[in-house]
Amino acid sequence: KHNHREIIDKLKKPAIFLDRDGVLNKDIGHFCDANKIKWIESTLNLLNKISKNFRLFIITNQSGIARGYFTKKQFLIFQNQYQALLNSKNIFIDDIRYCPHHPSIGFKQLKKKCNCRKPKNGMIKNLLGCWDVDLEKSFMIGDQKSDFLAAEKSNLKFFYNNKKNYQLILKKFNISNFLN
Repeated sequence: KHNHREIIDKLKKPAIFLDRDGVLNKDIGHFCDANKIKWIESTLNLLNKISKNFRLFIITNQSGIARGYFTKKQFLIFQNQYQALLNSKNIFIDDIRYCPHHPSIGFKQLKKKCNCRKPKNGMIKNLLGCWDVDLEKSFMIGDQKSDFLAAEKSNLKFFYNNKKNYQLILKKFNISNFLN
């Protein structure tokens, strides 16, 4: 017989919070076309090796929506294609949060200072409110100072996207043969 707390603790799982552009794919500026995706293989390799032990979340600033480069609908269609392509590589994203705002550029309600745009941590807080996450064992991978600051505000360990840090992560989880 399990008590309520034991069941909740078993449901808790560590998470990897991933910035998208510059971490999962090369950052080529604002785009919303699946044919333009250039994957960062070292990140995909890392996720293939450790993702079964983690929830995977994407948190991404997408001011291209506020700027009018693409609509929210176009972005959501693209994001579904993006996820399907990751699924085909055996990488399954549990949830995605995006910020469509920009503090000084953009249209009407999308031109604003918000709590979701990194370096603020609204997207992370939102995910933590929706999922049972073991924060102690969780971390974030990003490529910008704004990613680092959002992680820091959320008490998340942070790794910049590079092979040296990926080696450290694998070592921590006793996984070898990263650069095969």
